[in-house]
Amino acid sequence: MAAIGEIWKHRNGDGIFIEHRASDICIQAVSRIRALFEPPALAPIAIGGAAPGDLHVLSTLATSIVLESEGFRAVNLGPDTPIHSFMTAVQVHQPLFVWVSISMVHSARSLSSQLGKLAADLQQLGVRLAMGGTAVDQIKPTADSDVFVGTTMIELIAFAKGLALSRGDIEVVQNPPSTT
Repeated sequence: MAAIGEIWKHRNGDGIFIEHRASDICIQAVSRIRALFEPPALAPIAIGGAAPGDLHVLSTLATSIVLESEGFRAVNLGPDTPIHSFMTAVQVHQPLFVWVSISMVHSARSLSSQLGKLAADLQQLGVRLAMGGTAVDQIKPTADSDVFVGTTMIELIAFAKGLALSRGDIEVVQNPPSTT
């Protein structure tokens, strides 16, 4: 997808068409795969979305499917999610943790500040913040915030399962039974 995302720079006429069409095909495929997983009714909840200003759909959709494949219930808020929307979703769903996908950053300083405040607000509620994505290295969480920063989905799953275990939610550490 990164290579496809660069086509528009060299092929003005059809580059954006190619990128948007490829994105739509991937979204349809990932959505169909996601429909194959049905997490247990009492599975821990994770809420997430792309950072404010981040228009990428696939990264946060992929995160939700990975979490659901590992037995979590994932509430995906989609691209360009305002910080207050994460907090509203936390109040409604009471998740184990919140993930923020960071694939594009307009102002690292502003986003770092916003995510630091989100982490502090979540920490007061006993909810952890997890950040990842291709541009996560541009964000510097404050030293006093309890933020997980990962670079792979495997790291996210290890974090999520470890958090579930520490809270006594051991059902999630077993892969859900196969439906085939």
